[in-house]
Amino acid sequence: MFKSTALFFGVFIFGLVIYSSEKKKDPGLLHVGDIEFDPSTDNPNFKICGRIFQYYNFEKGNFSLDKKLIRQHFFSKIRKGSIYQNGYITIRFIVNCEGVTDRFRIYEIDRNWKKTKFDDKLKNQLLTLTKELKGWKPGEFPEFRQWSGKFDFYQYLTFKIRNGELMDITP
Repeated sequence: MFKSTALFFGVFIFGLVIYSSEKKKDPGLLHVGDIEFDPSTDNPNFKICGRIFQYYNFEKGNFSLDKKLIRQHFFSKIRKGSIYQNGYITIRFIVNCEGVTDRFRIYEIDRNWKKTKFDDKLKNQLLTLTKELKGWKPGEFPEFRQWSGKFDFYQYLTFKIRNGELMDITP
């Protein structure tokens, strides 16, 4: 009994140490999939206002930009890739409480949901165009009194690629 109790408390204390050290590194990180600051790619002056909510925490969409305008932005500027690949490129990022974006991350999968690598030119075009999007609104929970005000949230755009061409954008 003593050994199992000591083991439980040891694991519990270890978990607290890991949790508190993670919180010191980046106080916004609470969940799997949270985006940690990377000094090689991220703006060190990007303001995190508090807890960063996942996109699905909002009942109302958080697009301040019309989806039609987002589609026009990409489809009018994207150039056909020179490598005929198929799959999906997802770009995740944070929209902070001021509507500013940063911490862009790229995920690439093929049509069979396996990790893949797309042509760098295509990825860089999509990333540049995503960073150009302005007019994001901060997250808000007007229906919950205990959480009033504006919040940071994660956003993503997924690009469907067929034969090296942009076919669709979601959400």
